[in-house]
Amino acid sequence: MPGPTEFSATATGGSPVEQLREALNAIFTQLRGAGGRGADFTAMTWRAAEPGAFDPSRSEIDLCYREVFGGFRPRIALESGDGLLTVRAWADILVRDMLDDPAPVAPRYDVILVGDLFYERDTSARALAFLDRHAAVGTRVIVGDPGRT
Repeated sequence: MPGPTEFSATATGGSPVEQLREALNAIFTQLRGAGGRGADFTAMTWRAAEPGAFDPSRSEIDLCYREVFGGFRPRIALESGDGLLTVRAWADILVRDMLDDPAPVAPRYDVILVGDLFYERDTSARALAFLDRHAAVGTRVIVGDPGRT
């Protein structure tokens, strides 16, 4: 499901922190199933009967969010609604294989550090070709993967 994607989850009960954890974990599961990651989120709406209980500036709400998604947090809108917390999230998921990228004209990265990658011959060959393309334009490539194929 590459490109702009919407996700939605509603909590089944509990305290505000429990509701948020439940809804965010459901969103996380949907996001991962679509090939996305937390940094792909562009916005969220949290709707509940008492939206102030879910204010991201509250330390326990912020901590709960970080438990599920880490440090990145998109713009979050709080809305008044009926009942338990419903979270709607929008993500722009870009699914592509970087190993297939063409050779850059100029260095895109200062350093590319690779570790524990060369355990399949096909992947190894594709990764080495990618690294060679970047090294050819001046990117420093460092590989740490002893004893692999």
